[in-house]
Amino acid sequence: MAITELVFLHPKPSHDHLELLECFMEYLESQDEWSRQHQPHIHRGERKENLSTLFITTTDPLTILMISPWDSLQAQEEWLQFEEDEGIFKKLGQVVVEEHHDISRFYVHPVSNLREVPDVRDIASPVELCVMSTSEVEERTVLAEFDQLDKVTLEGGGYAWGGWKLNKSGDTPKFVCLVAKGGNPLSEFVDRVGLSAPSNVRCFHPLV
Repeated sequence: MAITELVFLHPKPSHDHLELLECFMEYLESQDEWSRQHQPHIHRGERKENLSTLFITTTDPLTILMISPWDSLQAQEEWLQFEEDEGIFKKLGQVVVEEHHDISRFYVHPVSNLREVPDVRDIASPVELCVMSTSEVEERTVLAEFDQLDKVTLEGGGYAWGGWKLNKSGDTPKFVCLVAKGGNPLSEFVDRVGLSAPSNVRCFHPLV
């Protein structure tokens, strides 16, 4: 089953922006090359400059969001093992706060028409991200409202991407939604769904 990985990292307070960008670019180059070699069929023969996408917040706490497509959870786990064996994360670990085992990382099964998150550099607006806890009853409402959100954002020249977080048995279902479009479509979406649990909408910009 195809999945999308979301990783959240926090730069060290004394980080240099250019050094930070260089470290992330080197890391993603290694990850992209491994991905092309071990799961070429998910790229449909395309030779994208970058397979993964980087975002950064503009408010505290400063957070970098890295989004990567994978053929399966097993493929992603094989990459992590290769990364550890080759020491690929070592340089990146010098500019982020967390130790490797403390990185906030989760996986999403996309339900939107967009299997992968598009290149946000093609859209002149920031991206909003929200992770929503839902009940079984609310799941149907979330999907119905997301379908409407998808249509509205596409008509406006943006996009909506979403999916269910892969949870352990017994965990509360969580829906992850990412929107690139002017205005406040994601906040409005959350309000329309009317979830019983509060949801936090965060704004990110492409890390360039």
